[in-house]
Amino acid sequence: MAKLFPTAVLAVILPFTCTDAANAQDPKTVRYTARSVAECFEWMAEPNVSISDRARTALGPDGPFLKIAVPALIEALGDKEAREDRIIVILADHGEHAVPGLLAALRRPDALTRSRVTEALAAIRPRSADVNAALIRSLDDAAPEVRTAAAKGLGKIRHYSSTVVPKLLARVGDSDPYSRAEIVTALGRLARTPGPALTAVVDALKDQNEFVRAAAAQALASVSPPLAKVIAPDVINNLKIAREEYIRQDLARILAKAGLAAAPAVPQLTEMLKSKDTISVGAAAWALGAIGQEAKSAIPRLLDLAKNKDHEARLAAFAALGRIGPAAKEVIPLCTDLLRADAQNYERAIAADTLGGIGPDARSVVPTLVAIALDRKNSGSLRESAAKAVARIDPATAKTEKLEFAHLDIRLGEVSKVVLRPRPKMTAEQSAKIKSLIASLAETNVADVGLSASMNGTAFAPFPDRARFQSGLLTAERRGPSDAFRKLVELGPDALPFLLSSLDDSTPTRIKIQRSPGDFFSVGGSMPEGNPFNSAETKALGLKFAFEDEDDDNVGGYTIKVGDVCFVAIGQIVNRPYAAVQYIPTAIVSINAVSQSHVVRERLRAAWGGPDPAKGLLTSLLTDYATEGVFNGSSLDGWDEGSRYQIEAAVRLLYYFPDDAGPVIATRLKGLDVAAPGGGDKWMLRDVRNRIRTIEFIKAVSWVNAGPVRDALADVARRTDDPAIRRAVAQNK
Repeated sequence: MAKLFPTAVLAVILPFTCTDAANAQDPKTVRYTARSVAECFEWMAEPNVSISDRARTALGPDGPFLKIAVPALIEALGDKEAREDRIIVILADHGEHAVPGLLAALRRPDALTRSRVTEALAAIRPRSADVNAALIRSLDDAAPEVRTAAAKGLGKIRHYSSTVVPKLLARVGDSDPYSRAEIVTALGRLARTPGPALTAVVDALKDQNEFVRAAAAQALASVSPPLAKVIAPDVINNLKIAREEYIRQDLARILAKAGLAAAPAVPQLTEMLKSKDTISVGAAAWALGAIGQEAKSAIPRLLDLAKNKDHEARLAAFAALGRIGPAAKEVIPLCTDLLRADAQNYERAIAADTLGGIGPDARSVVPTLVAIALDRKNSGSLRESAAKAVARIDPATAKTEKLEFAHLDIRLGEVSKVVLRPRPKMTAEQSAKIKSLIASLAETNVADVGLSASMNGTAFAPFPDRARFQSGLLTAERRGPSDAFRKLVELGPDALPFLLSSLDDSTPTRIKIQRSPGDFFSVGGSMPEGNPFNSAETKALGLKFAFEDEDDDNVGGYTIKVGDVCFVAIGQIVNRPYAAVQYIPTAIVSINAVSQSHVVRERLRAAWGGPDPAKGLLTSLLTDYATEGVFNGSSLDGWDEGSRYQIEAAVRLLYYFPDDAGPVIATRLKGLDVAAPGGGDKWMLRDVRNRIRTIEFIKAVSWVNAGPVRDALADVARRTDDPAIRRAVAQNK
């Protein structure tokens, strides 16, 4: 095994061993349980991630070496051969417990140790003021590698920007180009308004060092569109003199965000279309499209590019011509050719988008676009592009053909009219109970549906047997939600306002999603799309907000917060598969950190809040219950989406509003075709006639023990000659 630590480290760790007799006696266990810290370091050096992860577990905060792990890990940072990336991850796992030792290690004479310690401090989450102050002090370290590590860490957390930016500006002229580049990158991340930070990054575009210029261009490529407009003149001037292709690409990306403000750059961007570098051509085309009609002088070159079937950036030219608009109408025949049935779906979609941008001059292609939008054999994205194109070219035809939702696999049927009966006013005692349940979510330690990094699925906590495993690792386990979570979902509309107000609760739970080497790991915030026929939800998703200050670079992983668990609970109440953690095959873990995203929280509150939570929830569930699949004539591909909406809505309607919604469900049951379908695909046709998966629907509501639904189930049992339906009716008796 590779050497990972020097003699000095051995002096720290060798006296400490794990002498658990059971481990020593069981040959199966000893392979996976470290007998000493030294063995942990040997495991850490292994290229096999599954082996190195054992070291992370053993040396982590829940391992057997808690008292000595941190000193040993810090000591190992000084070895040139050390896997510092893995060491830093484990130190990040220890969080605040590792901070005192790391701060002390910053005083060591060895620059390598100080730079790696600085990286480790920057990885700690949450980051304390003491850590941030230490990183700021490290900007003045004599060693450039330490200054570089400090600048990189300071650019990760925006909450301290008012303190950090002046310190970074003071060092923006650092003599070391790598430190200077990292300082510029940090300033670019922290700049959210015009000011000294943004100016410093723009000035760095003219730095004498290519590496610094590249860092500045890359940093500016991520600024918001309003800031891109502000800096557009400087970017254009730099585009005129820049020679490096990769820098020019980033400058073009900035100008794409600036839109019309980048119009003076049209000659330079048009010239970029002649580049032999495909990425440069694509970036230039995108920027020209963003400029719009003021880029019409580039049309001839873009048309030549669109005609070149061998050029990888050909489709970028189509997109640009569509965004330039009617002046580019010469592209219409090329788009018409690209719409042919034997072309790839994504190519046909781009052609449709381009025609939509051309507008009324493309009326001759409207019949073809309508046919594409209505053909259920086409992909949903292609149908959507065609439908939207028709709406832009000929709005009257789009309305006549009812194309607004034609691309969807669902449609809205008749929404049942249900009058909500008066509900008792919530007492102070009930309110206190709900708040107590939310507070106790901090004790959540089970990675159940929506909180697991190894599986995806759907669930409704009051009915554990309704949990559905959709994808994940073979080793994934589901142990059910916590009692507090289950009770909150059971309370439904009563708990909903409290859950919404607690979305920003950053109290950590006991679930930590670890970031494993080799895996793709992201932390962000988004509100997933819901039912397009839910007007409140659609409106909330369309709300615009200023650029959000999100932190990033959760090196060791992410600890689930109470607000994140509330997000999952809200999803189960409102019939949405909201997940704070999502496993995406293969080896991708995505964290939807709603507790850290102001934008997402406000959208969720707009969708599911309001003065009468119960009425709002009832309205939403009735809309879901009326959402039907559109049959393509040959299979249930896509059709199932409508069935799922209905079935899950029915469960919640009966659970939260049994007296109000019971008669609606009962009427539906009595109208079902429950005759045995016979052979072939007749079972499918029966489901299509019933507009729902017949047997699944009956199973989903068979738990009801009284009232009109129970009577309707008894009626189903009497009418059917299908043994599967009889079993479905009887399963929960």
